[in-house]
Parts: sequence; structure tokens; C-alpha cells
Amino acid sequence: MSDRRTKRTEKLIQEAFFELLKTTPADKITVRQICEQADINRSTFYDHYEDYPSFLSKLDDMIVQRYLKTFELYHFDKHTDTLQDTQFDLFKENRNLYSLLFHDEFRHVRERCIREEWNMVRPHWLKHSNVTEEEAEIIYTYMINGMFSVLKYWLDSGCTADEETIKTLMGNVCKYGVYHYIYKKS
Repeated sequence: MSDRRTKRTEKLIQEAFFELLKTTPADKITVRQICEQADINRSTFYDHYEDYPSFLSKLDDMIVQRYLKTFELYHFDKHTDTLQDTQFDLFKENRNLYSLLFHDEFRHVRERCIREEWNMVRPHWLKHSNVTEEEAEIIYTYMINGMFSVLKYWLDSGCTADEETIKTLMGNVCKYGVYHYIYKKS
């Protein structure tokens, strides 16, 4: 099977899964339902995936790999808007895929993204700052959970909330803290 056909079929299977997920918990979805929704034969599904758990596992890996790829642009010694722009674009262009991070059944994927990102960020933060490892982890936990909450808010709004406003607020809160917005006197 050609690479293009493989990608197209896998995308069709994923889209069928996302559609089913709107009304059915992931642990109740069956290969038969996915195949009916995607209008493919079961044998086509099994040409691409060993079984339903392997499909979910491949989906999990795809989410994490694409998310971590955004950090190739991040410079750990300075704030870069490029990282934030890239992450917003990733979530917007793959809305169905990344909305999985906010389903309880896929919490482990969000936790994996957070853990693997922390493993990338930690050495640089410790090298370029005077914070202890514990302080760095507390700061990271605070920031990453806030970021994911904002991304969830944005996805839940159908990505209609003004993207530039959200990115500016997030960037400024990261750079200057909440004080800049909440306690600033006119």
C-alpha cells in the first residue's frame, strides 16, 4: 500500500474514532463501530493496526511526538513566542487529536506529555537559573497546568476565542506574572 493511501486510511480511521468519541466513551468503542463509521472493512483496519489497543497506543504516541516536536524551536535561555505560536497552531490544526488530552480516558497521555517536556526543560532551567530542582519543578507544574487549562478553554470554545489575545496574556503572565494584570494601578 502506498504511503499516501496508508496515511489517508489511517486519517479516516482516526476521524471515525473522533466522531464516535463524541457519544461513546473510548473504552466502549469497538473496531466494528470504527469500521462502520469510516466505511471500511475490518480487514482494512487490521492492515493498519493489530487491534484496538494498538490503535489507541499509536494515537497516544502520535500526540506525544507531535507535541514534543514543538520544542525544537524553544530556546531555553529566553522567552520565545515561536514556541507558543507553534503549539497553538498544532492544537488548532489537530483539534480532534489534541482534545483527547482533556478526556479522562486519555489523562495518561497528557501526563506523559508533561513528564517528557519536564525532562527536556529541567536541565536547561537548572543550568540557566539559580532555582533549586524542587523550585523549578513547582514553577513548571504551575505553568504547564495553567497552559493546558488555557488550551482546553480555547479548544472548548471551538478555537473562536481570540488567539492573539490568549497568546499575549499567556506570554505576559509567563514573563511578568499575574501582578502585571490583576494589581496594576491605572
